[in-house]
Amino acid sequence: MRYIPSATVTAKNLLANAEPWFWLLEMDLNDAQTLRICSGAAIINYGGNDYYPFPFQIGDQTEDGGGTPSTLSISVTNITTEVGAFIEYNRGFPNKKVRLFLMNDGIAMPVGVYSIQSSRYDSRVAVFTVGYQDVMNILFPRERFIRDTCRHIYKGPMCKYASSLPTCDLTFDGYNGCLAHSNAINYGGAPALSRP
Repeated sequence: MRYIPSATVTAKNLLANAEPWFWLLEMDLNDAQTLRICSGAAIINYGGNDYYPFPFQIGDQTEDGGGTPSTLSISVTNITTEVGAFIEYNRGFPNKKVRLFLMNDGIAMPVGVYSIQSSRYDSRVAVFTVGYQDVMNILFPRERFIRDTCRHIYKGPMCKYASSLPTCDLTFDGYNGCLAHSNAINYGGAPALSRP
């Protein structure tokens, strides 16, 4: 059940509002960058983050009743072609997270956290189709522990190797493994697992 602040319920039930309603949208561009835009005409600060005005519309949430997960369309202006360039550069943002909030008089109500399922654009508009995560496509288990193979991405945040060797064979004691890199403490395998 979604919590709706009482002030938001009161504002929704009024025949007229002194303060306008705004959409706030957060979209993960990559692991380090998040796009924050709002449907208003000025910068809105919420939760310590600035949401910049940019024209977009939220469509209707669709559901076919046949077991297909519901979807929602988000249309963002692309007249300046920057959104289309973002889509091209990031290959359509597959499975990136989108968070929506509806705001009135300084109070924001979370609407949902979605995953981008598809995106398309033309010279006028970019359309993102978002939906809830499909439970049938969730990787389970999330992590695989293999005795003789490191699961970390070489030179990634879990590997932490930052020196000059260009490659790693993802073993512990191989000729080009963690011991050869003096990085045994960050080995991502599971040597305690017994061999089959």
